[in-house]
Amino acid sequence: MQKCRLKSSFDFKKTSKMGCRLNTPHFLVFTLFNNLEYNRLGVTASRKVGNSVKRNRIKRLLRECFRNEINNYICSTDIVIIAKKNINKIDYDLVFRELNFAKNKAKS
Repeated sequence: MQKCRLKSSFDFKKTSKMGCRLNTPHFLVFTLFNNLEYNRLGVTASRKVGNSVKRNRIKRLLRECFRNEINNYICSTDIVIIAKKNINKIDYDLVFRELNFAKNKAKS
C-alpha cells in the first residue's frame, strides 16, 4: 500500500492543476492518469478541518476506503482528495458513498 501513495508536492500540484475536478459535499477529488500500473492516492486535510487528531482520523478513513475499493478504480490514476471544513463528524459509510459517487462520476 505504501507504493500506492502520492508523496511529493510536485505530484499533488500536477494532479490538482491538470486533473479532472469532482466536488462532493465533504471532499474535492482530483483525478489524473499516470504512466504506472497502479493507482496512487494523496490525501490533504488543512488545519481548518480541525486539530491533528481529527485530520489524521479523516486521512485514515479515506485511505481505508481507497484500500478496500482499490480494484474497482480505473487503473493508472493519481487521485488527490482534499477534505473540506464540514467533515468533522463523518462516518465510514458516508465516506464510502461519497467516494463511490466521485468514482462513478469520474468514469463517465
